Amino acid sequence: MVVAYPVDVMIPRGVKNLPVGDRWAYEPKYDGFRCVAFQGAEDRAVLQSRNQKSLTFRFPEVADAVHQLVPKGTVLDGELVVLVDGQADFAALQRRVVSTVDLQPACLVAFDVLADRGTDVRLVPYLERCERLENLVGQGNSGVSLMPMTRDYDGAFTWLTDHTDRGIEGVVAKRVDRRYVHLLRSWRKVRLYESTEAIVGGVIGTLTEPTGLILGRYNESDQLRAVGWTLSLLKPERSDLRSEEHTSELQSH
Repeated sequence: MVVAYPVDVMIPRGVKNLPVGDRWAYEPKYDGFRCVAFQGAEDRAVLQSRNQKSLTFRFPEVADAVHQLVPKGTVLDGELVVLVDGQADFAALQRRVVSTVDLQPACLVAFDVLADRGTDVRLVPYLERCERLENLVGQGNSGVSLMPMTRDYDGAFTWLTDHTDRGIEGVVAKRVDRRYVHLLRSWRKVRLYESTEAIVGGVIGTLTEPTGLILGRYNESDQLRAVGWTLSLLKPERSDLRSEEHTSELQSH
C-alpha cells in the first residue's frame, strides 16, 4: 500500500520524566521545524510542515538534497534545523521564513520513515523502521542526516543535562515495538525550559483567526522591539486566543 498524502504525523505527549525500560528508545529533540519529506509530482521533492503546509520554497537546498538521496515512493519524517557551529540555531531558522539575505543553510535531520520505496511501513515496529531509515539515509549528505538514537537511559539523560548548548530542547522516548499511528500518542517528550518574559505585540493572521503570535520586549530606550514569533498555532490554541478575554488583551497591545 502506498502512503496517501498529506500525512498526519505523530506528536509526542509531554511528560515530566523519561520512561525507563528495555522497551524504550530515545532521541534528542532539536530546536527546529517538524518536516515530512517525499518525492512529489514532476520528479521533485516536497517538504511539508506538521500542519501540512508547504516548506519547499523556503528550503530549496533541503528539497534538492532529499531529491538526490531519497528514492521515489519514500516518505521521511524529521526536523528541519539550521546548524551554526554544530548547534541548532532556531533564530537562524526563523529568519529563513521572513528574509532572503544572509541566510544560513538548513538540513533535514530524519528520525523516521513512513514509506520505503513505495511500501507503507507505518504499521511495522519502530526498530524495523529505524533499520530501514539507516539503510536509506546512511551517512546522508549536507542536506539530510540521521537523528541520533540510543536505548541507553543514562546516555539519553545526558542530552538533557550536558548537551543543551547544541540546540537540544528535550528528549523524545519511543516504544521500540510500536507502529507509526498518529492517534496513539505513544511517544513521550521531556522538554527543557528556558523562559523569559515577552509581550504579545501582534498576531500573524487576524485577531479572529490568528495563526501565530509576534513577541516583543522593551529596550533600554523604552521602545517595543520584536524578539521572535511562535510556530503556527494549533487549532485548540487558536480557539483559545479567539475567546473574548484573550482578544481584548491582544487589542490592548
